[in-house]
Amino acid sequence: MVLQNVASTTPSKTGSKMLLQNLWSVCVVAVFLASPTRVMTAEQDLVPATPHDFVTLYAAASAAMSAEAVASFYHEDVTSIPFAGPSRVMRGNAQQQEELQGLFDSLASRGIASLILADYSITQLSDHFATTRLRWELSQADGKTVNVINSTYVIRREDTGWRVVTILEMGKPHGL
Repeated sequence: MVLQNVASTTPSKTGSKMLLQNLWSVCVVAVFLASPTRVMTAEQDLVPATPHDFVTLYAAASAAMSAEAVASFYHEDVTSIPFAGPSRVMRGNAQQQEELQGLFDSLASRGIASLILADYSITQLSDHFATTRLRWELSQADGKTVNVINSTYVIRREDTGWRVVTILEMGKPHGL
């Protein structure tokens, strides 16, 4: 089964687009928080109960450009196999978090003000595995989209919710 994100905004003004994207993100998180299907741990931490919940929460963490928040969705033994080839394979949550921090710092230093999930698809492979394909838009403070990044993840359902176990591709922004 493949689920597609159908939420799309195409306002004519760039500022309106940014406002709508940010409002959409807030609404998605608010709807998720009100959802009776969420899973709570003993410490009352929110964890993704479904692959869709995973995408929603992961997108919110990514939009905040917080390496620590994004890495919290990775399994402790996550493996990344980027387009750069086997020489850039990274293993472990700590290494991923360090790489993310470098990416977010680099984006900020180049004037990127937002990282917005533009589209995604989920392919449920079994009760415990799914793949997610995410397309991110990188925008400047004025709302102008300057680049797009595509990423693919294998996620696995665990006691703590859905977690990334393998990053199959993570396209780096071109020209930045």
